[in-house]
Amino acid sequence: IESYNKALVLMDTGSKEKTSIYQSIRYIAASYHNDIAKTLDTVNYEQSLKNAKKYKELTKFLDPTFDEKNYDYEIFLILGSMFEKEYEKSDSKNALDLAKVYLFKAYEIKNGTFSVNKNIGFLYYNQAVSIIKKMDYDIPLDQLPVYQDQSIKLGQQALSYCLKAHEIEPKDSAVVEALAGIYYLLNDNEKHNEYKKKLEELRK
Repeated sequence: IESYNKALVLMDTGSKEKTSIYQSIRYIAASYHNDIAKTLDTVNYEQSLKNAKKYKELTKFLDPTFDEKNYDYEIFLILGSMFEKEYEKSDSKNALDLAKVYLFKAYEIKNGTFSVNKNIGFLYYNQAVSIIKKMDYDIPLDQLPVYQDQSIKLGQQALSYCLKAHEIEPKDSAVVEALAGIYYLLNDNEKHNEYKKKLEELRK
């Protein structure tokens, strides 16, 4: 890339070789983009971010109208979803923290999309469910209110995101099921039954 840039500076404005150089840069940009997948895991993800940055720089050079924010949204959403799945699998606090970081980075760019609202809503809801499951074991009685308060708070945080996701995609059964569960958690039987009925209708 550095050599191509120097060559472009030295070339005449109308040089035909410029077209060939631009094609080569486009190929390198595509290589950076394709290499993102090779390191897209919970250990090497920072290399994926570096590759994404290089891709953006080169693509912006080739096409000044390139929508960097939209590209960032997709990358952050993928990373956030990856860490969310890792948290669900391992209950790792580090995975949970990174899931929040990248999902909210995506949310800052596009807060009105189905995917990011669903992912954030589920992230909070799954934390609440995890706490409830822990309550099934030998939790000291004096600690139960603390666990209950935590699960209710997380349910409340999940609610607004899941409602937004449902507004965008009313027929997504996973979101409807989550909403039924959230309202059950919040002791709102009327709403719980409403979404339970919606779920039954979607599954017919």
